[in-house]
Amino acid sequence: MPIYFAKSTGGFYTTQIHGSSIPDDAVEITNAEHSALLAAQSQGKRITSDASGRPIAIDPPLPSIEQQIASALAGTYADVDAIYAAAIGGRAPEYEQAEQAALAYQAAGYTGTASPYVADYAVTAGITDRQSAELIIARANGLRAAVLVMRSTRFTAQSAMRAATTQAELDAAVAAWTAFIAQVRIQLGL
Repeated sequence: MPIYFAKSTGGFYTTQIHGSSIPDDAVEITNAEHSALLAAQSQGKRITSDASGRPIAIDPPLPSIEQQIASALAGTYADVDAIYAAAIGGRAPEYEQAEQAALAYQAAGYTGTASPYVADYAVTAGITDRQSAELIIARANGLRAAVLVMRSTRFTAQSAMRAATTQAELDAAVAAWTAFIAQVRIQLGL
């Protein structure tokens, strides 16, 4: 069964499927050529044609610097969201309640009955209610500090990304941001 490629449409055709509706500029190709082109396409190549209309596989064009900047900017938000998800997941209200309970227990001089937010963690971790409260407060403070640093650094990184006019400038801004995010992950134990 012959296979055809039409430069005008960028498509493949067979008489068995398309009958006589094959474009006039279509050129016949072998099954091996067709298979090789589809394999190349599955690896990210684009199928286009050479000057004579024969199909060839080429690397896709690189995105413009503007498209790359937009992608890098979106990446900063995704990175921060991933850290939030890893650090607290969807449990922000729970952590806020635990912090408030720990602060209340601390304000009471670590006396009386600790809230279940504090006491349950203490039992699970095998520590005292006071140690539990102190740990909850320290973690909350650490996360709050990390959030502020991430926000400030994100703004600085985004500014550098927006100002980039060359690939090298954008790559440097993205590399600095990526190194920062890696350090935050290490500091938070993620």
